Amino acid sequence: MSESPNPAPPQQVAPLLALATTLLRTGRSGEAIAPLRDAALLQPSNAIIQHDLGLACLEVGRIPDAVAALRRAVASNPRYADAMTSIESSDRGFALTGEESYLESYHATILSAEQDEAAIRNLTKDNPKQHLQLPALEEFIAQKIRLATGADFS
Repeated sequence: MSESPNPAPPQQVAPLLALATTLLRTGRSGEAIAPLRDAALLQPSNAIIQHDLGLACLEVGRIPDAVAALRRAVASNPRYADAMTSIESSDRGFALTGEESYLESYHATILSAEQDEAAIRNLTKDNPKQHLQLPALEEFIAQKIRLATGADFS
């Protein structure tokens, strides 16, 4: 997948992600692949899209496609991959054990993501084109957290 010089604006990608998220939440991973692939073509360096595409491919046994998409996600943003793994691990740990320490890790990771969003907002304040993409980034992160946890622990 070649990197496009100008990624598509968030309003072009949002409907595809909304459809894919609905399909993933209802256990229809195979059907989510097409809208995720279309979104990935529009925004090839979006780690969240690549991650979700990888997970959808994994669910239906398309291992080579899953590995490729997950590698693109990590290459696009290694820190994102670490944060999502931490959120998912904390959620599973709490669900399995009921130990509050897992929630502390979950909340710390969420706080870190919020701090990263604030830093990105500050770094892009002088670039209106980038700054306009922040609401979509924030929504992608929020959707990913909701999808990873399936619940709200706040």
